[in-house]
This record gives sequence, structure tokens and C-alpha cells, in this order.
Amino acid sequence: MPCFAYFLHCFFYTRFVGLDWGLPYPMHPDERNMASALQSLECPTGSSIKDCFNPGFFAYGQLPLYVGFALVKLWQLVTNIPLHASIGFVEATMALRIISVCASTLALYFVVGIVHRLSNKKKLDSTATAITVLLWTYAPYAIQFAHFGTTESLLMALYAGIVLYSIDIVHTHHSNRAVLIAALLAGCAVATKISSLLFLPLPFMAILASKDRAKLVSFATFIVFTGIFAALLSPHNIISYQQFLSAMRYEVGIGQGTVVAFL
Repeated sequence: MPCFAYFLHCFFYTRFVGLDWGLPYPMHPDERNMASALQSLECPTGSSIKDCFNPGFFAYGQLPLYVGFALVKLWQLVTNIPLHASIGFVEATMALRIISVCASTLALYFVVGIVHRLSNKKKLDSTATAITVLLWTYAPYAIQFAHFGTTESLLMALYAGIVLYSIDIVHTHHSNRAVLIAALLAGCAVATKISSLLFLPLPFMAILASKDRAKLVSFATFIVFTGIFAALLSPHNIISYQQFLSAMRYEVGIGQGTVVAFL
């Protein structure tokens, strides 16, 4: 397995080296917006539920912002910085990039699992695994997204996980565990970006094609738990629904060309 170990070393090199590119300058507009939203997170004593950890930014969900916030506070705790200290732009950006690079690593795990499932072998095929690691290691878009503090790398990992557990749903007689994990991943995806609702048809089709006789129960389980996880991990989409709807109208307007963002 020395060849596989070499590929794995190359993977970590291409993902973790150079994460501080461009800093302290805001080189990526989406990353800058997310970092600014992360910096604005606070919950002062006596604040209302609508003001508590409300990023005031709904182009993306709150999941990556909350995880990034937790990472920054953990860093402040380790380095003896007061937890009430303000969050700097560099800290916020690095936290978001760490999420992206960890997501890229998780995506590799899921992709290897998909290849293993599709091979119909009981043990991992070392050759197929090495080729998968090699291709994912040097995929330009995967390297690029891992170095951006945006949602793309995280969404790739979550979708790969949904694909993996959708395969399990199809090929197992008792797919309750796979359905719940797929619901968790789908809920995380929706909590990351609302357009991830487009990921849901795949688990639906997997349940329909599964060997499980209680398909209606599986459908209901998946829908309910996806909704629960999405609501818990991006709560202000519901708590501050008016702000959320306003932001969605704006984003849809830009996509349709009815709103001119730049002149």
C-alpha cells in the first residue's frame, strides 16, 4: 500500500497547504460576505430570539456560519483570547476555509465508499481506491473549492454522502439507518443552502426502488427528519422568515434577470 499512502499524502498537501491565500484581503466576494456574516453573529444579554445569532444574511444557510463561529471561539479559548472578543476578518475567513477543506476530506471518504458500493465487492479494491484518491486529489475544482470559505466544498461532500446512502437504501432490506443518515445529510445541505432541495429527489427515487415494503414510512421518515435537521441547523430561516423570504426574492430576481445587481 505504499502507493496509496503516497496518494493520500498528496491529497492532504493539495488541500491544507496555502489555506491563507490572499489574506488579509477579501479576494472572493462570496467568501467575504460569509465572513462578514460570521463576524456579525452575537447574542447579547436580553436580546430577542430574532436578534440572537441572526446573521442578517440569507443567501446561504446558517450551518457553515455557526460551525465557523464555534471554530473561532474554540481557537480563542485555546489561545487564551477572551471569548467575548470580536472576531476578525482573517479569523472568520480561516474558519470557513477549514470547514471547506474538512468537507473536501469527507467527500473523499464518501466517494471511495460509492466506488466500493458500486464494485459489489466485500472488501475495498485497493486499485480502485488508489485511482479514486488520485483523481479526487488532483481535480482542479476540488482543490479550488477546498481553498474557498464558501459552500461549494461542503455541498459536494453532503451530496456525495446522499448518493452513498441512497445506494444503501436501494440495496438493503431494512434501510431505516440509511434513510436517517440520508435525512441528516439532506437536512445539513438545506441548512447550508436552500437550493439543496434539488438533492432530495435522489433519496426519494432510492426509497421507491428499495426492497423495503414500508416505503410510505420511509418517505415520511426522510421528509420529517430532513425538515427537523434543516430547521435546527439553520433556525433563522424560520425564526426570521420575513428576512429569509425577502432575501430569496432578491436572489431569484437576480437569477431571472429582473433585479439588476451591478450596473
